[in-house]
Amino acid sequence: MKIIGLVYAKWCPHCTAMKPQWDIMKSKLRPNCRVVEIEDSDYDKQTKLDNLNNDIKSDEKLQIHGYPTMFKINNGKVDYYNGSRDSTSMESFFNGPKTKSKTQKKNKTKKGKKSKKNKTKKMKGGEDNPDDKLRFYINMKTMYDDTTGKSMSNNCKIVDDNCFKPNSKSDQKINICESEVYKGPSKGFKRVVKFDKENKDNYVKIDPQTMNLLVQTVIKKIAPNRKIEQYDSICRDDNKYEYALVGKKFSSNKDMTDAEGNIKRKAISVEEYIEAINKEGDTADKQNECNKIIGWLRSVFENLDFLFEKIQFHHCDPKAAQLLLDGDTVILGDLDKVTFTLNIEQTPYRMRLSWGETLKNKSGYNSVKKTLGYVKKKVFGMGGSLGSHLKSISSDRSSEPEKMRFESKPRKTNIFEKAAFMASILLQLNTTLYNKIITKIKEDPVLKNIYETYIDKIQIKKNRKNSKKTGHAIASECVTQIGKELNKILKSNASLVNKDGDLVIEYNWW
Repeated sequence: MKIIGLVYAKWCPHCTAMKPQWDIMKSKLRPNCRVVEIEDSDYDKQTKLDNLNNDIKSDEKLQIHGYPTMFKINNGKVDYYNGSRDSTSMESFFNGPKTKSKTQKKNKTKKGKKSKKNKTKKMKGGEDNPDDKLRFYINMKTMYDDTTGKSMSNNCKIVDDNCFKPNSKSDQKINICESEVYKGPSKGFKRVVKFDKENKDNYVKIDPQTMNLLVQTVIKKIAPNRKIEQYDSICRDDNKYEYALVGKKFSSNKDMTDAEGNIKRKAISVEEYIEAINKEGDTADKQNECNKIIGWLRSVFENLDFLFEKIQFHHCDPKAAQLLLDGDTVILGDLDKVTFTLNIEQTPYRMRLSWGETLKNKSGYNSVKKTLGYVKKKVFGMGGSLGSHLKSISSDRSSEPEKMRFESKPRKTNIFEKAAFMASILLQLNTTLYNKIITKIKEDPVLKNIYETYIDKIQIKKNRKNSKKTGHAIASECVTQIGKELNKILKSNASLVNKDGDLVIEYNWW
């Protein structure tokens, strides 16, 4: 008996569009056909595939060419369907051509031959356009284990009930456990991957969670040994996460204490480290601490320069809290608010955040909420929609790093975020450490250039008294507004390509 097969996924938009036509075709199949449907999340998916392979007489095994994959097994031979996804075309393939008279065969039109020749062929690993390729790749990363190729289901191992759960302004769910950190979107998360509709500027609008996943995936390929945050694996949790990036737990050797002096935990970031040494006062080894901080700034600048050169990367949340600590080593981290360039096959696209999606999280909502009174005054009587004016006014009044998140072109330099990271550290140091650090900075040619040219000393002095000095907005106020010019040329050393039937990230060394 002929076997008719379909392997599909509920999350796949192409499968959703095709399934009604498949069901119509299925109702018209001849009695000698047996239908096998395998959904990606079926618990016995592999068993079903193994049984089908037993029906194939040759050494060939079923190849899942992406979703949906349609095939028939007849007389021990497998044949894949690559035609149009309408019920008539599928019925002709799976049932076999209807018997035609000699007259019918003789009178076959040229138009019919052309139609057969021009059947659309589905690419392995996604459709032949950048939109589908990128979305398909991201879906695959969060659905299948890279090492085993099996679908992920409830395989996160968050067993420590005492995991530290810091609040996240981007609404990502974080669990810092005994040896691993889990970061990812909560259940019910809606992914945003939107290409420029007119396709003029080659940019993609992405939600922060997906941006974190995508940029870390690229960094794992182009900079696996650099001190930049990158996950070790991806897991799924049916109760807590839509998916989670699993990485090493970072912490320094510096103790964090409460108001009574009791040790809470180790400092995780440069911000927390500075808080701890500020509390130590005169007991701190000031010379040693200053040398560490100078080394951290050099390391961060070096990694920012590498990423800027390779993928036109901008860190759009430059503050000391985003610099993680692994012992005495600094890690450039928290990459959910960044922009960068990625080639999809041969065409470069700018990956930037989605403005509308950012409004849905707490920080975006609060930022816009502050401008509502201003909006009411300005919008009344003006042409255009409220949404367009709100977007424009919010952009005008937001901080420089927030503006960077929505720019569809890279800037010509990465000076701004380097200066903002430096300013963020200077703002938080106590007076004694601050003065010593300035002396050290002036002894280093690279750091001195940033400090002397791009740091507003008067604003630094003023904002050191600001209670909100840990945020990126206050740090960015201390940076002279230089280096804002955009680069119209997109380029990248990282590419998403179709290779041997799979979509992969490649590092182009040129």
